Amino acid sequence: MKNTSKGFTLLEVIISLGLILLVVLAVATLAINFTKYQAKRLEKVQVQENFRNTIQIITNELNGIRFTNLLEPSVDKMSFELFFTPDNGTTVVRYHIVSTGRESQVFRKVYSAAGINWLNSWQDTNRAEILGRTPTDNEPVSDRIKALSYLLFTYREGMTIFMVGELVSKAKVSYVSLAYPRN
Repeated sequence: MKNTSKGFTLLEVIISLGLILLVVLAVATLAINFTKYQAKRLEKVQVQENFRNTIQIITNELNGIRFTNLLEPSVDKMSFELFFTPDNGTTVVRYHIVSTGRESQVFRKVYSAAGINWLNSWQDTNRAEILGRTPTDNEPVSDRIKALSYLLFTYREGMTIFMVGELVSKAKVSYVSLAYPRN
């Protein structure tokens, strides 16, 4: 009897293993790239959600005050912090960013305004006197995030609130909202 079955030659085995290795490398590269893409997308989604929640908290509070209670910023100017009196001058609420190392967080601080002579306008001396006092309430409004760079306020027809940041991947993230204090 004659043996008609043949095995693979060494060359055929090496070529087959090389092709299999190329396919495995291609699949691994796709999986790694997809994982990196998902991580970037998830970071961006989390930052945008944090921005949206923070601005919603500020907007909800601003919707309940009169525009005459806004102390800063003035019309057509931008400010990195917002001051207003929610209850006819006995307290002042301040929203601003506090940076700790590489992370930032938005805080809401409440100061007693008792004894301050407003002189019918907001002045730097009023601001210095307010900031020289210990806040009666100091609470974080946002999560601590590396991406947060700026919190900007401007007032014209309504309060525009901007949050701007940069992700680890250097992608820019921003969120804008418009709040309308009562007349």
